[in-house]
Amino acid sequence: MKAQRIGLIIVNLLLLYAGVMLFSMAQAQSLPMYINQDPGYWYNLYQEEQARANGLEQYGRTAIYGLSESLKAANDTIIKQNATIVRLVKERNGQTDRAVKAETALKPVSDELAKYEGKTIAGKAIRKVSNALKYVGGGTVLFFAIKAAVP
Repeated sequence: MKAQRIGLIIVNLLLLYAGVMLFSMAQAQSLPMYINQDPGYWYNLYQEEQARANGLEQYGRTAIYGLSESLKAANDTIIKQNATIVRLVKERNGQTDRAVKAETALKPVSDELAKYEGKTIAGKAIRKVSNALKYVGGGTVLFFAIKAAVP
């Protein structure tokens, strides 16, 4: 009887120790995660993941919004550049047309002047001498004008 009583006390003490160890929070935290029954741990983990997901969502929206704004700005720049290119091409075409008309109008005059240009080596030399005499004469007049102005 005494042996049974000692055995019963030992079994009760072992059950008490097992219950204390099983329901102790410190011991529950050291259990593997798939066995952990602490709802606070799982809720905190959920909140961390939710905060991370919300941050990624906001970052993604900001990035997409920034990209769309950059794309709109680039498209606006391209539209402005296209308008500038069209305007410059029209101006160039107008200037080209005006130059062609001027050349057409001056063709008879340039043909008339071509008759008077020297076609031989001697004619070209005479033309060069006449141009040189113009410069020498202009320089002489300028020299005498300065000499007369400065006593």
